[in-house]
Amino acid sequence: MPYLLVLMALCSEVSTGGFSVFLGIGALVFLRDFFCYPERLHFPARMKQVLYVYLAVAFGGACFSYEPGVSFAAALAEVFRLLPFVLALLYLRSWRQIALMVLAFGLSTLLNDAKALGQVAQFGFAGGYRPGGFANHPVFLGSFMLMSIPVLMLLPERLPLSHRGKYFLWGTGVLAFVTLLLTQTRGAWLAFIGTFAVLLLLVRRGRRPYLRLAAGAVALALVFGQLFPALSLRADSIDAYAESSSTERYLMWQSAFAMWQDYPVFGVGHDVYSLFYNTKYISPLAKERANPVDPRTGHGHPHNNFLKVLAEQGVVGFVAYLLLHGFVLFALLRQFRRKSDGGDRAAALAALTGVLVLLGVQMEGLTDTNMNLTHITRCYWLLLGLCLAGSRLPAMEATHDALAGRAERPAARSAG
Repeated sequence: MPYLLVLMALCSEVSTGGFSVFLGIGALVFLRDFFCYPERLHFPARMKQVLYVYLAVAFGGACFSYEPGVSFAAALAEVFRLLPFVLALLYLRSWRQIALMVLAFGLSTLLNDAKALGQVAQFGFAGGYRPGGFANHPVFLGSFMLMSIPVLMLLPERLPLSHRGKYFLWGTGVLAFVTLLLTQTRGAWLAFIGTFAVLLLLVRRGRRPYLRLAAGAVALALVFGQLFPALSLRADSIDAYAESSSTERYLMWQSAFAMWQDYPVFGVGHDVYSLFYNTKYISPLAKERANPVDPRTGHGHPHNNFLKVLAEQGVVGFVAYLLLHGFVLFALLRQFRRKSDGGDRAAALAALTGVLVLLGVQMEGLTDTNMNLTHITRCYWLLLGLCLAGSRLPAMEATHDALAGRAERPAARSAG
């Protein structure tokens, strides 16, 4: 199973189909172990209860949906989106496995970045072009970069990797930040600033390296702003209330809230937002509309994760959503405090990385809906499972052993 998780990490940003294949094989291995070797599976009891509640609400709420078939299918999809998280928590049991996964994820990020940079080199920014990489959309690419940056910049410090491996991951992390800038995704930019602020708040000792990173990020952003005026113009539009796309978002948020007010308990049904919005709740002022013949050709979400859940699943589903993500966040923060106080820097960094991955995606989710996308959500849960599993591992000895042997051979040994 650990090698299947490595392959999932390798496919996470470049191949949804490849991820699905390896996840399917992983599901079969899990079912075999569940029925034949249950003693091998040790899952945190409270986390299991929270997952049961979340899925019970998803399937139960489908009974009250205006399109039960659609909502049941969406609930079943939630099971497979959460499965990477479950598999990572169950099967990642060593720092070597964690390191292999991070290397594979770094390679996946590098390929995604290379595709995006190639698109910029080919099309430039003329006509408002924004690269999408393998994610096929700049907003989705921004979500991937928000997850990639903390994983590649924080985790390698204490992983059992050679110097080359660490520099490869750090360099890819810097490239991921460049790609984040080039996407011109304002919500992702704001989320990055927010997560960096959280990082500085949580790290009470040894902030100097992170302050240097912040200074480097600001300098890099200023340089790219001068090189590509389109980036500066995009940044200037963040606070422009009357800017077109922002106006559309505000109208969609109002419509989503009105939808919840009419269906407060269970909502209109999971994944049913598009039908109700485009036929009944779209604002008369909205310019972006569906084809009158097919309402589902219009917007299928309100550009806000939380309002989407509230409108589709009501207050019951909204509470379940907050319970799941809040519990994972609380578990990561608790592990970060415990491991930091205990001097286990490797586990503390794993927990801190998980906090930043979760908050980055959810902060961007205030202005863009990203948790309804399979390729983003599965990567999100895979990384959270990796980070939480790492935060729960026994303390790792301070060593620089490489994955394929010792990167540094003590001189005393060779002389001995």
